[in-house]
Amino acid sequence: MPIRGDTAPAQPTYTNISPLGSQGGQSFVYLAHHEGFDKPCVQKVVRPAGLAGKLAFTEPRLLAQLQHPKIVPVLDCQYDPDLLGAVVFTMPYYRSGSVRFALEHGYRFSIIQAIAIACDQLAALGHVHTKGFIDRDVKAANLLLSDDMRNGFLSDVGTVAQIESDGHVTGNVGTPIYMAPEGFGPTGRVGPTADIYGAGLTLLEMANGPLDYSAIVPNDVVARLGRGLRGLKDEMLAYEPHVPRELRRVLNKATNPDPNRRFTDARSMATALRHLSCIDWKVIARSAGLEGEWEGTWPATRPVAQRRSYRVVATPLKSGLVRVDAFQKVAASWRRFGVARRDISARDSNALAQVFSAVQARARQS
Repeated sequence: MPIRGDTAPAQPTYTNISPLGSQGGQSFVYLAHHEGFDKPCVQKVVRPAGLAGKLAFTEPRLLAQLQHPKIVPVLDCQYDPDLLGAVVFTMPYYRSGSVRFALEHGYRFSIIQAIAIACDQLAALGHVHTKGFIDRDVKAANLLLSDDMRNGFLSDVGTVAQIESDGHVTGNVGTPIYMAPEGFGPTGRVGPTADIYGAGLTLLEMANGPLDYSAIVPNDVVARLGRGLRGLKDEMLAYEPHVPRELRRVLNKATNPDPNRRFTDARSMATALRHLSCIDWKVIARSAGLEGEWEGTWPATRPVAQRRSYRVVATPLKSGLVRVDAFQKVAASWRRFGVARRDISARDSNALAQVFSAVQARARQS
């Protein structure tokens, strides 16, 4: 008697396949519906130049080896039935996309939210390093988000390299604006702190808002890296006034051009972030110069409903100055609470940052 499986008609595992885009020319991603799990998934088709046979499975096998709650898992992998030498593997679909996608579509992270997502990324990177690898392409586009935008997941391990006997790997791999300068130095070698550097820039971008990608000149980025500098000019990475000074110190250390002055590992950076105590500021409105409106809650250790709420408003004056007011929410209205109104220069970001520091100090007193 024949086994039922021998005679059952073949059914497709994946349906409703549609392209999502290209990744680096050799990889293509598709959105599909997984009939077995009855949920959407992402298929990545890799056509590795010069690779054949089992070597083409390097990336999905590495994902399987690096299993971690904060690393995107692989659900399935096989040879592509239509493209000779190509491999297709399947991962969960993250509806919220990546950090970069969210920023480019107008989403703004709060300070505490950004720190929590960064700690997820650092947990994943620490695991990668413990397993004996370096990511080499840590960036906002490779950090995916949960549906509620509260959790982060490391994705795309196509550039991961195994740590060699000297504790380093070949640098100058990945996305230049997130690359650590030592990868362009005399040795061209990078250690785990190169991933810390990329994580620092990713968190800076979450806290600050999106980089001005239209103003980035690739040749200039590479030239700066070759001189031992960060790829982007300092003014492109200048902190927004609401970014707390404590967080700035952590970010300055993580993105230091000198690898010996960064955090030694992912855990130490995550620990520094978790020890921060600051108002959970979020941009509500932002215009040219210093004009804008921010709201924040305190203390972040309590449920949102039990926190106090604060607001800072910067409004332009006819004199060319900017008037800055600070308020605390009492019942259903916003009231002044001891931080004096200030009229500041429209270009004095430090003066506006001092207002946020004053609100933080006042919040701690009460």
